[in-house]
Amino acid sequence: AFWLWNRPPEQIEAIQGATISVDSLCAAFNLDESAANKEFLNKAINITGKVNEIIHNLDGGLMVVIVDTTLTGEVQCAFREKNISLKEGLVVTVKGFCSGKTIPAVSLTDCILIP
Repeated sequence: AFWLWNRPPEQIEAIQGATISVDSLCAAFNLDESAANKEFLNKAINITGKVNEIIHNLDGGLMVVIVDTTLTGEVQCAFREKNISLKEGLVVTVKGFCSGKTIPAVSLTDCILIP
């Protein structure tokens, strides 16, 4: 029990992420959030899409918003690294842990860029 409590968190780099389109991920959560949580919550996911917005939060962290092709859904990607150079309109592949859906978007945490 002690080891489980003190075990280090999983690193996203060490996990093979499931690849899913931004459109499919957003549609899954919009159609049935409970079922989507069972399938994706706390799992590593790879998505590829166009950067719509870049937000720097109060602690200097980087949040990148990637929209689906219909512009009706979005995925908010919270990056671990604070000094990543990205531009709006750029197509990127991101891997992160799915933390479910908030009011505006599906959220990924501990994100990294995949070359």
